[in-house]
Amino acid sequence: MSLRRRLARVRLQARLVLAGQALWSAFWPGQAVLGAFLLLALSDALPRLDGWTHSAVLGVLAAVLGWSVWRAARRFRPPSREAADRQVERASGLRHRPLASLEDRPAAAEPATRALWGEHLARIAGRIRRLRAGWPAGVMPAQDPWALRILTLVCLAAAFGFVGGDAGNRLGRALAPSFAAARAVVPASVDMWIEPPAYTGRPALFAGTRGTGFDLPEGSKVHARVTGVDGEVTLAAGPDSAVLERSGAVAEGSMPIRTGGRIAVFAGDRELAGWPVTVIPDSPPTAHFELPPFATQRHAMRVEYGGSDDYGVTAMRVEAVPSDEPTAEPLVLPLPVLGDPVAPRGNAYFDLTAHIWAGREATVQLFAVDGAGQEGEGPPLRFVLPERTFTHPVARAIVGERKILRWEGKDASAGRLDGIAAGTELYDRDPAVTLALAVASARLRGAEKEEPALTSVRSLLWKTALRLEDGGLALADRELRASQDAIMRALEMGAPAEEIDRLFDELRRSIDRLLRELASKAGEAGDEARPDPGAQELDRLVDREGLQQMVERIRRLWEAGARDDARELLAQLQNILENIRLARMGEGQAERQADMLQKLRELRELSRDQQRLLDRTFRQGRPPPEGQRKGPQGVRPGADSGYPDLQRAQEALRRRLGDYMRGLGSDAGQVPQELERANRSMRGASGALRAGNRGEALEAQGQALQDLQQAGEALLERFAREGGGPGDMMGGRSEFDPLGRRDGGFMPDGSDVMLPEEDNFQRARDIRDELRRRAGDAERPLPERDYIERLLRRF
Repeated sequence: MSLRRRLARVRLQARLVLAGQALWSAFWPGQAVLGAFLLLALSDALPRLDGWTHSAVLGVLAAVLGWSVWRAARRFRPPSREAADRQVERASGLRHRPLASLEDRPAAAEPATRALWGEHLARIAGRIRRLRAGWPAGVMPAQDPWALRILTLVCLAAAFGFVGGDAGNRLGRALAPSFAAARAVVPASVDMWIEPPAYTGRPALFAGTRGTGFDLPEGSKVHARVTGVDGEVTLAAGPDSAVLERSGAVAEGSMPIRTGGRIAVFAGDRELAGWPVTVIPDSPPTAHFELPPFATQRHAMRVEYGGSDDYGVTAMRVEAVPSDEPTAEPLVLPLPVLGDPVAPRGNAYFDLTAHIWAGREATVQLFAVDGAGQEGEGPPLRFVLPERTFTHPVARAIVGERKILRWEGKDASAGRLDGIAAGTELYDRDPAVTLALAVASARLRGAEKEEPALTSVRSLLWKTALRLEDGGLALADRELRASQDAIMRALEMGAPAEEIDRLFDELRRSIDRLLRELASKAGEAGDEARPDPGAQELDRLVDREGLQQMVERIRRLWEAGARDDARELLAQLQNILENIRLARMGEGQAERQADMLQKLRELRELSRDQQRLLDRTFRQGRPPPEGQRKGPQGVRPGADSGYPDLQRAQEALRRRLGDYMRGLGSDAGQVPQELERANRSMRGASGALRAGNRGEALEAQGQALQDLQQAGEALLERFAREGGGPGDMMGGRSEFDPLGRRDGGFMPDGSDVMLPEEDNFQRARDIRDELRRRAGDAERPLPERDYIERLLRRF
């Protein structure tokens, strides 16, 4: 490239550099206006203004920008050729203006002068071989001595980094004022809360500004509410996500949390808030038999069961199926969830003697269900379902015919029933029995379908057999069992209050009828001249008024919302009623039964008196001052030293225990070792009280009380082994008295269960009525009404 062409190109570049420098210097106010606009737009401040104010701000910014353009246009001057040469010379480091020398001409035209001028140009050309246009000179320091331009650039970079992909939307909103109806300016905020499943009993967790994570039960649900953010808002929980529904300036929604990870709210690609979460798996419940099922003396199946679950068992049941017919439809028996739902324990009775499988070996298995619907099962056990033995010949014949009753042989069965009915002398010509057998035979002959014909005939035959065997006692017993089962089902299903009251009234009538029939049966069994001693002793233990008070306590506990206590007290009542039995027995067995009960009763009274004396000693206060004690080891001679009243009471108890042990030894032979230890402990307590050593006396009295309780357990086990005693009634459970009541008293009124005061009952009713009123208010928000409905389920 020739020197002139290269010089022309560099001069053009230098002119462009000088022009840009001049424009930048003249337009610096416009740059400040653009920077301010971008900062306002990216902060989303302009859309928060009303339309007119927004327009006014844009107008001011546009006016200042226009003035800056006009000012720059007036001050701008295109760079001259000489200025471009000076820029090239400065950028190339040339001195003495060599570019201007290229435009010079020699004054003389002699050959020697031209040769000398050519040599001069060659030297200049060598010097300017590497020409550069250079960069614009810094003119802003003079205009902006505080370097505010640098601060503006930093703020713009931070703003673009913060908004990310939402920058375009914000610029668009900043350039388009909205003249819609003005609304309150809502700052951007995120409210998030997590609702664990209701069955876990855990409260809702509010995230707020919390930065730490959450440990959540499986099945939890996250709710989010976002305000002050336009555009699409997304809620994410682990791999799942959902778009929040928008209503004005508020976007809200919810979704389940299936897996751990992170829950977060996004506006576009930008995360507004987020928290790490860990999901705690919900294990299935477990179920087990505390003891293998066994048959009681009244031929009921007693089931002692337990279970466990992370957050509580909601339902339990036992299923039975014949061992030789495993594909049959199982017999399902519901169980109440008693005690702590996390680890429930209880017992239940089932009268299966009327079932067609009675007497057959069955496989029984426990099942537990938790609040999530998960089901756990216990190990299966084999058990022969209880079967009642009938002594009346006609009753035995009817039950035998009932067992072999099949649809294919219904006509033959009807004929055999007619034959049984013909022997009227065998059942004292009872018209009810004759009519029942005739109705059963007619139903079999006229039946067109297997069900419900066979079921109704079997039920009728069973009631007839019970009438022949036990008379009214069997019907009263059956009615009582039906009332108990109905109340248990109603309490489990949350039946209306009116239905619960009706069922409790039926239970009271059933208890009265059963006790009347039992008393009548006991009168028939004993000799008129010499009443049955076993019946007399049981009559002292059974308090009809106490049983009715117990029923009333169950009802009031249920009304107050203490459902767990009501279930537990109902199970205790069922134990008591199950163990009340006045059966026919021989005179020797009756006397033996009465003697056993009397011995237990005396021992119970001894234990109670020892407990009262222990309480008195504890409340007595400090022993006498040291200065009042004399004699060796701090004992002062004389009858008035120490605690004389307590010492005399303790000595009297010890003498009573000695008399009891002598009587027990003469009747039963061997005296339990626990009574010997109790005697020694009482002797030690008496000596400590005489010496004024209250602490030692308390320790000895507590040991004596424990020994008495253990002696009671030993006697119960002995009576159970000998048969016919209270141990049979109790099933070996030492924490119950002979009728199945919990330790602590012979009054079956449920006094061991704390019952709220009357004002608390009224307060509970007022709260329930207010909740019902609010639940019926259609103007209240739906979430609030749903919450109230959940509360009302407890009432």
